[in-house]
Amino acid sequence: MRSGAAGRVLAAYASDDVDSSLVSVRRHGYAVSDEDVTPGIGAVGVPVFSSDGEVRAALSVGGLIADIRAHTADFAEALQSAADQLRLR
Repeated sequence: MRSGAAGRVLAAYASDDVDSSLVSVRRHGYAVSDEDVTPGIGAVGVPVFSSDGEVRAALSVGGLIADIRAHTADFAEALQSAADQLRLR
């Protein structure tokens, strides 16, 4: 479950693990997959919170690693906006 951006997000919020990469996901609010699943491919993922504040899902976008690296902050911001809208439903 710690592979890929979405899996890393879910793992970060599902446990009290003090693994530095999971703590980083919680601190930054998103996870990055940097070719850890497929060579040349990356992803950015964010948590989707329920109305009671629990993480119920993850939302991610994947693409060529050069694009993910160049636009990580933009992808994270867009995903967080979409995740916030899902929370309201």
